[in-house]
Amino acid sequence: MKYTNLLFILLVISFYQSTKVEAKIPSTFTIIRNAVVAGLTAGAPEIFEDFPPPLAGQIVNSLFPNQADPQAVWNSILVYAQAIIDQRIDTETYSLVQSELLGFSQLMDEYYFAAMSDPYATPKYISSVYISCVTQVIRQEQLFKTQQFQATLLPLFAQFANLYLTFIRDGVNYGNQLGWSQSVKTKYDSLMKSKIISYADYSNSVINTRIQSLPYEYTTKYPASKWNQISDELNHFYMSVTLFSYNWKYFDVKLYPTGGSIGPVSHILLSNLAGDINGDCQYSYCIKLNRPETVASQVSTTRMMSKITAYIINVNIKVINGLFIEYNDGSSKVIGDISGTQQILVLRQVPIVAVTIYTNTRYTCGIFFTFYDSTTPVSIGQVGDKKYDSSYPGQCVVDIVETGLRQTNSVGALAIAYDDIDFRFPVSLSPIAVSQYYYQEPNGFRYLYNLPNKPSTDFAINIGPTSQVNIPNLSAYDFGTIDFSATSLVQTTVPGTIMSNKPDLAGNNNGGWRIVINTSGVIVFIIDNGLNSYRTITSSTQILDGNWHHIAVVRRSGSLEIWLDAVKLTTTSSGSNLSAKSTKALLIGANYYPNEPHFVGAIDDVTLWNVAISQTQISNLKNKNIVGNEPGLVGYYPFDNNLNDKSSNLNIGSSTGTVNYVPSTLISNMGWVFGGYSFKAFQVPWSVIIDPTTVVVDRPIVYRFKFTQSNADRFYYTTDSSFTSSGWVYDGVAFQVYGSNIKITSTKPVYRYSRAFGSGLVYGYSIVPDIAGWTNEGIAWYTTSDSTPLPIV
Repeated sequence: MKYTNLLFILLVISFYQSTKVEAKIPSTFTIIRNAVVAGLTAGAPEIFEDFPPPLAGQIVNSLFPNQADPQAVWNSILVYAQAIIDQRIDTETYSLVQSELLGFSQLMDEYYFAAMSDPYATPKYISSVYISCVTQVIRQEQLFKTQQFQATLLPLFAQFANLYLTFIRDGVNYGNQLGWSQSVKTKYDSLMKSKIISYADYSNSVINTRIQSLPYEYTTKYPASKWNQISDELNHFYMSVTLFSYNWKYFDVKLYPTGGSIGPVSHILLSNLAGDINGDCQYSYCIKLNRPETVASQVSTTRMMSKITAYIINVNIKVINGLFIEYNDGSSKVIGDISGTQQILVLRQVPIVAVTIYTNTRYTCGIFFTFYDSTTPVSIGQVGDKKYDSSYPGQCVVDIVETGLRQTNSVGALAIAYDDIDFRFPVSLSPIAVSQYYYQEPNGFRYLYNLPNKPSTDFAINIGPTSQVNIPNLSAYDFGTIDFSATSLVQTTVPGTIMSNKPDLAGNNNGGWRIVINTSGVIVFIIDNGLNSYRTITSSTQILDGNWHHIAVVRRSGSLEIWLDAVKLTTTSSGSNLSAKSTKALLIGANYYPNEPHFVGAIDDVTLWNVAISQTQISNLKNKNIVGNEPGLVGYYPFDNNLNDKSSNLNIGSSTGTVNYVPSTLISNMGWVFGGYSFKAFQVPWSVIIDPTTVVVDRPIVYRFKFTQSNADRFYYTTDSSFTSSGWVYDGVAFQVYGSNIKITSTKPVYRYSRAFGSGLVYGYSIVPDIAGWTNEGIAWYTTSDSTPLPIV
């Protein structure tokens, strides 16, 4: 018989001792977590008519993966447990535990054969085998709770509990098919509930007793090794016990939605200590360390670091005096003393999988981060004499945590907090509807396919007739006669000044520039040195239609340009290149000239550059694809409920009059129209690589093929209608990428990319033929800017 869905998987984790400096946890940990999570959402398959196969039968090969030497699996767990807890098990108990586990393997083989492999097995026979197995397993429960070895045996107890609860779940779910009476089934219902709670409570008690038995007071100075010892034990218990016990309550989600919980162990993993710590911790600058579980409990389970500002001082060498950490939920925290020269690192919202901290005797010198999609680290600070590496396969960095009470204002001992990649950057177990947006051009329509993962915290600033934003003058804005650029998103129906730093006075030291929308949507870009002006002007535009539009002005090699919605406009220029130097604040939505119009409407994403930005950059800015650390960027104001500058200059603005923040809905208003949902695909957690911008006439249709897997359907898109591959079935036309009656002069293929991530594969589409870290699976389709999809049905 064949089953199509995997109901649940339990794997045995095999550990080895972590080193003092680098935390190394086997990648099988991720497989276990992913299997547990995936199993919770799967449905029950069928083995023969009206009888689904039992759960335990599906885990035999996983629970005992080494059939040649099944004891080796358990041996590796015991060796690791004994090393980490520093408590050896006597030979008699050790041998007995191994013997019983081997017996469980043989029991499950029998159960598996009866339930899964024997086509002639009757429900009555399977029931008798089932009851025999359950009875023999439960008789050995106390063996795994041997009093003097409770902590060391706890990982094995967790596996025993998994097995027993698995059997009980089969009884709860399939008792009716086994011919049981309602009273017997009710008994198993009650047994399931009581065991879930008692097993969780037992694990909780053993962990707490063990951790709390280790002497550790925050009022006493300890060497780093003591903190690391407890941290290692907590991480050990989490990955070998609580990883499973968290899910015990879900063994029957419908009947038992709640169950025992584990505390104080957090699901956050902590690296060993790194930073300005001394081996014996006898000097005054050493810190009083908090217990690792206390530190872990302070790490957020939802937020991620988005930006780190390091404050550098010179103490014979340059060292980090303090850290100002900002998070993606708008919160922030300070570690150390925020004085000194600032160095800013904007973190991409891509999983960070490794961290290296450099120190020099007493001081933290540098912190280096490695992203999932890159082998080249980004850093703040510099390399030092000592190097501390930390990484946990399957985990991503979520925070830098201070581990104790500082005795000085500088950065104290640090630990790196990790969490599961699948939890912090979730890959949907089901396909997600991909939104389609279209944009009309003279020769057809341009289409954008985008997953609905835009942040809900995107705002714009609404400026009234008596309000404005004031950006303090900086030397970074002294563009002189060099190239520079300024951009903004605007939504208005009346003429107005978008931005200006040119005073209304004439003469030397009264220079500047301004961007103005005049009647009929005419856009003017003016540079004035106080004596003469250099300007360029457009013809009428649609910028006053009340929709969102993107405007960019650029001085490139002495010439002035105006771009509207990433399209360079034809302009008329007068004058010659002049200095754009200003001594005044940059006004957003206002001007220094009383006869020029005041802006009324919404403004978003104002950027200032000391370079002439490219068409690609302008297009990215129009679509809000900006981080804040781009080369040449000297000002970036996203107006997300504040007037902060997210560029490296941190030049915070102020407001005059009343300004309001309004949700920014650019994608549906800025020339793009929502066209429904085109197809379904799996979400790339941190970005969407999909760029249908270029198709040949003979490849007009993109077909969808479906492959049904245990946790969800996977989809493949191709222009080949005769595509065949084992397990894949035709699932209709996804969309038409090009009208065959339109001639195309420029064509490019769109490649499909995949990469392993967390619980499975994630996919991206791009016209770029080679993307680092991704597997190019070939051409998915050909496309062009005037592609035309089929109607959405």
